Amino acid sequence: MLSALLVSDMFGCSGDQRYMVDWSRWLAERDFSVDTVTVNELLPDIYPFASDATVEYKHACITQAAVSARAAAALRGRIESRSTDLLMGFSYGGYIAYGARDALAAGAVLVCLSATRLRHVLPIESPPTVHAIFGGNDPHRPGAFGGEFFTCTELPGADHEVYRDVSACAMPVARALAGRSATPGGCGKNSSTVKY
Repeated sequence: MLSALLVSDMFGCSGDQRYMVDWSRWLAERDFSVDTVTVNELLPDIYPFASDATVEYKHACITQAAVSARAAAALRGRIESRSTDLLMGFSYGGYIAYGARDALAAGAVLVCLSATRLRHVLPIESPPTVHAIFGGNDPHRPGAFGGEFFTCTELPGADHEVYRDVSACAMPVARALAGRSATPGGCGKNSSTVKY
């Protein structure tokens, strides 16, 4: 049995997490043992101020470079404590997964769904390959050359939260798992725009 580790979006336990259940089920049907981690678990003290803080304030707190590095270090510990064949991150969780990718064993697959902060680290010139999936209408998706170890699939008509719809993203994820990818190197006009 293969092992998958899923990393939630930035709101962790405080947001709608049904997509984590849906993806866990989808992967279990493909013989994966699935473990999940929320950003809140990786950064247990990140929102001590109040649950009623604005989204903008929470976003500003969690996306600081030092905080992102701390989350990636905590995720690295999770990866190293188990065998991880698939690391899959959603939105900010995908960016954290990218930051922890050096802990993955050779042959492990990294899928980042709607991880728009990847635009700050492109191009990716070292393994493992980042298999990125974005909604074609997501205004923050990367548009630049992604590098040798970056593949990108844009889903036409979809927005940022396309990862909440397993059926919309299932084929590109299945292709990444099968070792096939979208167009290497970019997003935007160089990307693979695929209808599934």
